[in-house]
Amino acid sequence: MIDLYIHTAQALSHTFYGIPYFLFNVVLSLAFTFLVVLPFGKVSQSGRFQHVSTNNAVFAKLVGFPLLIGVLLTYGMTLISLLSVFNKIFDLGWF
Repeated sequence: MIDLYIHTAQALSHTFYGIPYFLFNVVLSLAFTFLVVLPFGKVSQSGRFQHVSTNNAVFAKLVGFPLLIGVLLTYGMTLISLLSVFNKIFDLGWF
């Protein structure tokens, strides 16, 4: 599955200035936001888990750290693909 993602990313990043790759990353970012981040935020604010202290190291490592890594990877790849589009369109020579 990872090989398919890497092959798709390489093919899309070299097609039409990398715009399809940027759109692919935007769709992944929106899906991650609406399927993971937003429901997790609503559940944590709903009051269902009042007995769970979120101010401890175990909760931060088990829930917060993987969520942070997912957010940084998802939105970071979207930003990198946007910069790649600008680089290819305007021939800036960044990378």
